[in-house]
Amino acid sequence: VDYLNDTQEADLLQRRIPALTPHQADALAEIGAATRNRTSKLDPFSTREMLAVAQDLAAFGEQSLRYTMLSKIADQSKRAALATMLAGKFPGIIGNVTPESTNDKAF
Repeated sequence: VDYLNDTQEADLLQRRIPALTPHQADALAEIGAATRNRTSKLDPFSTREMLAVAQDLAAFGEQSLRYTMLSKIADQSKRAALATMLAGKFPGIIGNVTPESTNDKAF
């Protein structure tokens, strides 16, 4: 079974998590798709994982992405790449995005 495309995943996220804004749903779907791209060096986030991320985002705001997505990645370079991607879609998430700022497991 293939993953949903960006539009389908954004629609699913918004239907399942009504408090999610269209921008948030689109951004999460794009990030999920980017992690699943064959050329991506990032570990893919499944649709199920993206639903959990969306639930926390709707309930706790953008700062929750630091825990729900970044803390799951042990490799520093992969974490920094994802942090940069997240900051591009959610500019208020972590302020200055540097490898050092994404290196703290505690967030």
